[in-house]
Amino acid sequence: MNYTEEITNCYARLEKTIEALNKESINQVMNLLQEAYKNESKIVGMTGYNGGKLYQMSDYNMHAPINDMQIAEDIHLTFNHMMMSIFHKMVANEK
Repeated sequence: MNYTEEITNCYARLEKTIEALNKESINQVMNLLQEAYKNESKIVGMTGYNGGKLYQMSDYNMHAPINDMQIAEDIHLTFNHMMMSIFHKMVANEK
């Protein structure tokens, strides 16, 4: 499997996770993450406030230690833009 296929598969899993986040309660999402953990998947979390259970479960965590949801979301959006820029450069250099 080449890097492009790995990224494509990663995005497919990410889309499923985002879909679950949009449709399910937080308890069901935590169950999903616990299953992923049992299957030795790496968990990347984006947290705010004190981080909660997701912070503790994450292998990698982008934590915005602030008690304001909108500001934490703005920081997470910045993380997303930085990651997308890195992924794009990695994929572009592969070709």
